[in-house]
Amino acid sequence: MKSSMSFGAQIADTSRRGEFQIVHECVEQAALAEEVGFDKVWPGEHHPRAAVETLRNLGKKIIPRYR
Repeated sequence: MKSSMSFGAQIADTSRRGEFQIVHECVEQAALAEEVGFDKVWPGEHHPRAAVETLRNLGKKIIPRYR
């Protein structure tokens, strides 16, 4: 059985550091999703596609899908 999860994030701190932190947390969530058996993650449209490259660079198989 395949499973996927959807997640979104809201950013309160709009500084560059705040933006980096939220992307970092989203990448961590996607990596953890792979570790526990999810096949796909569906981040909100507003998430930077840089997260995809970060996950690939970490050697993760799970890659965010965009609608």
